[in-house]
Amino acid sequence: MFSGRSLEAKRALYKALITNLSVLGVPATEIKIILLEVPAENWGLRGGYPASEIDLGLKVARYARCR
Repeated sequence: MFSGRSLEAKRALYKALITNLSVLGVPATEIKIILLEVPAENWGLRGGYPASEIDLGLKVARYARCR
């Protein structure tokens, strides 16, 4: 995943993963989540271009609203 997301966005992701996995019967206490963040310039895409130089049609959400 591209680096740059806020702690709030990461918390929202963690909660969503726990919620969705619990529906499948996975106990929340057994779930471990590790995020591996890589700067966009370290992703080679679309013929070998750094992702930081490509219009991917999306922005990395730096702020997320928790509901």
